[in-house]
Amino acid sequence: MKMSDVKFAIPKGSLEDATFKLLEKSWTKVNRKSRTYRVYLDDPTIIMKMLRPQEIPTLVSEGLYDVGITGKDWVGETNSDVEPILDLEYGKIRLVIAFPDKYSYKNLDSMIADYGKKKKTLRISSEYLTTASKFIKSLKSYQKYYGKKDPLIVTPWMRLGNNKDVQIHLSFGATEAKPPEDVDAIMDVTETGTTLKQNKLKIVDEVLTSTAHLIINKKSLKDPKKREKIFDINPELRSSLQRGPSPEKYKVLSNDLLGLNVRYGISSNIVLNGTVNPDFSQIEADVAQINYDPRRSLFFPEKRPFFLDGIEFFSSPSRLIYTRKIANPAAATKIAGKIGSTNVGFISAADNTGSSLAHLDAAYVNALRLKRDLSNQNHIGLVYTDRIHNDWSNRVFALD
Repeated sequence: MKMSDVKFAIPKGSLEDATFKLLEKSWTKVNRKSRTYRVYLDDPTIIMKMLRPQEIPTLVSEGLYDVGITGKDWVGETNSDVEPILDLEYGKIRLVIAFPDKYSYKNLDSMIADYGKKKKTLRISSEYLTTASKFIKSLKSYQKYYGKKDPLIVTPWMRLGNNKDVQIHLSFGATEAKPPEDVDAIMDVTETGTTLKQNKLKIVDEVLTSTAHLIINKKSLKDPKKREKIFDINPELRSSLQRGPSPEKYKVLSNDLLGLNVRYGISSNIVLNGTVNPDFSQIEADVAQINYDPRRSLFFPEKRPFFLDGIEFFSSPSRLIYTRKIANPAAATKIAGKIGSTNVGFISAADNTGSSLAHLDAAYVNALRLKRDLSNQNHIGLVYTDRIHNDWSNRVFALD
């Protein structure tokens, strides 16, 4: 199966130098001509272009690019529906609330309470309009005085929101210079806080922390030809992070044992995957979930590349095949694809509960999913799963 070209957006600006260091560790040839935004790798199937990190999440979400590197803060700010699959560990920033030293307020919540009580208009400046609005609306004092109203977002070309008493003004830069004459407080990015101190501002709230992430378009992950190339890119970047210090020289060295990943196209429609001692330590952390009903299980999204590849062939009613239950595979193999009108998915893994391969204590897991289309709206399917340990075993069989 011939792989399709993959469009890869990388950030220009503060993340640029660290990104190029990572690329140079991942590919043998990385060329960029001066005054251009095109980047050329030794792999001609990867089409790379430099863009502002603020734009990348939306462009990847809309499918104009398959893969991108950007700050996770911008993924949240733009509400982009992308799949963050790898924390690249550089470009760490804090998004904070700050206002002049002379103010006696402990935090933004107490400032809102005072302004609300006195019916004064509060003005905040930030590049992060969506994030600022969400954070402000989460504060108890805001809810007390303004209920569910949306703060008024003010830009040169629009006004959005119905609460004129709390305003968020779009900043085009030099946000720290605006208080106290132009605004009362700011939400801004800082690394050390030095610039804020030099402008006589104090940090009173930390909204979030962020690092650069590798993000993927969700439709591209479902395209077999593009997915194969994407899963080539991901290990390249991850292994580069593990070869030595990160691009910002965190002085962290990897002591992991050698691992192996294999992907082989048995035919144009069937793919064989194998892995030994895989490292999923850099994969995106689980999003916190609240278990409001103790009779229901929590299901976290699968984000590990080995299991994501061809995961659609394992879908079944009631999530009978849930790969996240294979928590720490020492080794695994998988076959997924289509034979005629029948979808086939099979996975076998040794899930290690021991501390390392040298202290292997494995539960052996198998899962089989067969699904045959009978018509556009009808099918017949089979699911078999088992999990076997020295002292116990569990087996499930179902038809649908």
